[in-house]
Order: sequence, then structure tokens, then C-alpha cells
Amino acid sequence: MKKYAESSFMIQSCVKAKKTVFYDFLQEMYEKGYFIGKLLNNNFDRIPTRYGIEEQQLRVYEYENYLPKIEFDPKAKALFCIGTHADRRKIQKQARENNLQIIYVDLEGFETEDGFEPYPIEGAREGDIVFKMSASDFALLMKKDFLNNNKELVK
Repeated sequence: MKKYAESSFMIQSCVKAKKTVFYDFLQEMYEKGYFIGKLLNNNFDRIPTRYGIEEQQLRVYEYENYLPKIEFDPKAKALFCIGTHADRRKIQKQARENNLQIIYVDLEGFETEDGFEPYPIEGAREGDIVFKMSASDFALLMKKDFLNNNKELVK
């Protein structure tokens, strides 16, 4: 029984995962049409799919599928890169080729038991927008300043 618990821990964690403040915001953005296309996701908890948001998983094990060619919605204006930013440069390259604004929401580090470990954004370029904050804090800011006031972040 102990081995089963150990080997199924990750799957159990995904099934038990709860929607966060950020996912509530993302769902509202999607339902209002501010977020279009698929959510390109490295997480495998499938929370967005549970709430009606179509996902494309990027974390697979065959390299040729690892970062596939992305078909961006023609109405898209930006690519949001949210959270720890590893493995996004090929997606960003494709977004730039489609003239999309790159917007990061990234603390540029993470908490460890020894304190904050810096992890600067790799591949950011002049003209990119960086919100150095958590996804939940970003969601609260966006909800307050943009969604509730019908403003646009990217024109």
C-alpha cells in the first residue's frame, strides 16, 4: 500500500488540485473573449480543461513534440508567459514571428527553504513587458485595473 501511495502521489495531486485566484481570472478572461486560442501549458494538472479552457500540453517527452509549431489565433495580440519561464523561448520565437507582444508575469525566482532563489528571465527583449509578480497578484491587478474598467493592455 505504501508503494502505491508513493507511485500515485503525483496523479492524486493533479486530481485533487484546486483552482486558484489566477485560474478564476483566466476563466473570466476566456469567457469574456479577452483570452483566445489554446492555453499553452507546462502544467499537467489539467485544471484549465476542467473549467472549459482548451489546453495544449507542452511538456512531453519526445523532443520533436516538445515545443510544437503553434497556430496562433489571427486575432491574438500578445503571448503571456506566466510563471517560471523555462522552455518558452521557442514559443516566444514563434509568437514574435507572428508579431505578437510578449508579456511576462514572473517573479524571476522562487522560494526555497533557504529563502528566495533568483531565476532571471531568459530571452527577454527590448519592448517586452514584464510584470514581476505572482500569477495571483497579476490576476488581482488585471481584474481591478483592466477587466472591471474595460481597458486594454495591448492595443
